[in-house]
Amino acid sequence: MSNRITVLLVTGSCLAMTTAVSARAQTTPDQATSAADGDADQQGGDIIVTARRVSESQQNVPMSLTEVTGAELRERDVNTVTDLQKLVPSLTVNTGLSRNNTSFAIRGQRGGSMTAGLGGGPSVVPYFAEAPVYASGPGLFFDLQNVQVLNGPQGTLFGQNTTGGAILFEPARPTNKVEGYMMGTYGSYSRLDVEGVVNIPIIADKLLFRGGIQRQTRDGFTHDVVSKRDYDNRDSTVYRASLTARPFDWLENYTVGSLYVSNEQGPGVVLLAANTSNPALLLGPAIGAALNTRRALGLDVRHVILDAQTRDRVRTSSIVNRTTIDLAGNLKLTNIVSYGRYQTDSARDDDGTPLPIQNSNGSYIPGSWNVDILQFTEELRLTGDFGPLNIQTGGYYDRTSPGGINSYTQELQTVATTNQTNAELRGKSRALFGQVGFDMGKITPALRGLNLTAGYRYTWNDFAVGIDLLVYPGVISFPPPTPKPGDLCQLPFGAVYPNCHLSAAGSTSGDSFAFGADYKVTDKVLVFANYKKGYKPGGINPILIGLGGTVNSIGFLFKPETVKTTEVGIKTEWAAGGVRGHFNATGYINKYNDIQANVPLLIGALTTGGTGNAAKATIQGVELEGDVRFGRLFAINAGYAYTDAHYDRYVLPTTPPTDLTSLPFVYTPKNQFNVSANLTLPLPESVGEIKLSGNYAWKGRTYVGDTDPTQPFSYIDAYGLLGARIDWNNVLDNGHVDLSFFATNLTNKTYRTNVIQQYNATGYSTAIFGEPRMYGMSLRARF
Repeated sequence: MSNRITVLLVTGSCLAMTTAVSARAQTTPDQATSAADGDADQQGGDIIVTARRVSESQQNVPMSLTEVTGAELRERDVNTVTDLQKLVPSLTVNTGLSRNNTSFAIRGQRGGSMTAGLGGGPSVVPYFAEAPVYASGPGLFFDLQNVQVLNGPQGTLFGQNTTGGAILFEPARPTNKVEGYMMGTYGSYSRLDVEGVVNIPIIADKLLFRGGIQRQTRDGFTHDVVSKRDYDNRDSTVYRASLTARPFDWLENYTVGSLYVSNEQGPGVVLLAANTSNPALLLGPAIGAALNTRRALGLDVRHVILDAQTRDRVRTSSIVNRTTIDLAGNLKLTNIVSYGRYQTDSARDDDGTPLPIQNSNGSYIPGSWNVDILQFTEELRLTGDFGPLNIQTGGYYDRTSPGGINSYTQELQTVATTNQTNAELRGKSRALFGQVGFDMGKITPALRGLNLTAGYRYTWNDFAVGIDLLVYPGVISFPPPTPKPGDLCQLPFGAVYPNCHLSAAGSTSGDSFAFGADYKVTDKVLVFANYKKGYKPGGINPILIGLGGTVNSIGFLFKPETVKTTEVGIKTEWAAGGVRGHFNATGYINKYNDIQANVPLLIGALTTGGTGNAAKATIQGVELEGDVRFGRLFAINAGYAYTDAHYDRYVLPTTPPTDLTSLPFVYTPKNQFNVSANLTLPLPESVGEIKLSGNYAWKGRTYVGDTDPTQPFSYIDAYGLLGARIDWNNVLDNGHVDLSFFATNLTNKTYRTNVIQQYNATGYSTAIFGEPRMYGMSLRARF
């Protein structure tokens, strides 16, 4: 496969930039029409996307991307990003031990700290209404126009800089019609969802409103046989309202506000393995006894015995405002400002036993959260079209800061309790970016269809952390003891309360670029290639300060992470008789440098863990997508991603050095694919439209362990998930009612979504599992 990719790259006929500004772009996103059911993405058979901040056919975008319409999200019962990865072969999702807080991986690039004060950052950034968002939970999927998954480095056109990609969640915008819908869903585990949306043109063409609410509840599918609690339930509500104002032809203002609230029982953590053979692990026998108890009781993965009072509370609120001004000539000024607050209170039983070995108990101060973050973003962008030349240039700024007290407590290995009385995490990013596109056909007819592009970005990042953390050896308590003078600080090392405050700060900077071209061979064939550099910020290890180090200590500051990507691809549309279709293919090679990984840090005689630039890697792959449509009655869609990721050098600075170069990439399956088909029955209009559909998503064997792949359960075995659905739209030609029946995970496949690997450190391996088979029905009334 490596040679085939190399040949593909060498024989590419031109260099292209994935995010090129094309003179073929049609309209700006604010001019695109949305619809209550998301079908507005289909215009004349084309799929309309805004990946380059203009609305255009997906087939004209020189980029590897996947777009899922709002109608498709509803028809596939997609409510979370875990569901989304079943439709996007290049996307892998890690839920950690909270189903409402996920991280994304695209092309083997993932992770990074989500803690602003420590630096780093995610390789894949989610956006909502064109503004970066800190949250990535289920509330994002309500009343969407589409979701667009962009593969590869982003940043020379908009928003934050990324190395892996971006995910654009586009909400359905107000339309110029009085319309809306109500929908109810009932299903397995007493699932009951209710949602409704109303769209009102307050003043035709001038002032448009859209608002809605979604309420989701479901019993948990993991049961505690002792406490009788049910974990992995669903209990959430999302509210959304948006307003578009066009007081003048040259001015549009769009505002959308959202509030998401969930109060759930948290995950049912399952104990998988116990290390009873290592005498240095004092808790190994106790964990082994807990595992034997599970076996003696015949417990499967849907039954547990836990001691922590698990919970998963989330509250996120945001408001995004986009103002567009048509200036003189062909210039347009766009300003996007957003403000959001992200609050979580997550408590869980990491060890999966009835013992207080590793219990994360979340916040304990009444009214507080263990994470409470404010995020402000500002983007100002100027675009212009001057004959063969078109430009986009602007600046970006974001700031994160504490929204309140951030308290947290843990019970550690039955020997101690920690007490974080507060943490202040602050981050700031500033960037300047610009991109130019040249339509060579407007310069000379001989080059018609050829577009050249170039873009550049420079980013400055600052981060600061302040934390108050105590430790109580020999105490197992929730809530933790109230701090009093003389209590031991966990950091700084050797200090006592009230001198438990630790603070540190740092900064890094770096650039991104993109160069290339795309060529429209015919109206139905586009070829492209590009060369890009992506940047992820560096950061700090404040623990070194707590152990007596300084900002000049080796390892305090780690460098940015970068990737250079070479990519070529082709996008085609074809027709033969009454059969039509698309086929898109992309090949790429990533050179990944200064990868941020967990490394040992040394201060005097003390060794601790932190983040360092430990590795280089090569990631190469192929992404394929296509569909075949037999008239209006039958269609097949499929996608495939091949990812070959390996480290070129990964050596930890231990004595002697530890060589991990052969370690697999985490959450990076080599092969994954999805296929779906739908059949519309040839019935009279008086009956309505009945559509039968099925989908299957398969993911190859995936490494999810730490730095020792020989530990048990460090891999998730390959698995596939099968779903089916019957949609009866426009029931009996009434024009307003749709009825649906659906099933997910039809084969009731048991599969893990992650693992917490403490087998060699503490003595256990635990995991949470994906949803079992689910059935349900939905009734939807439109007006």
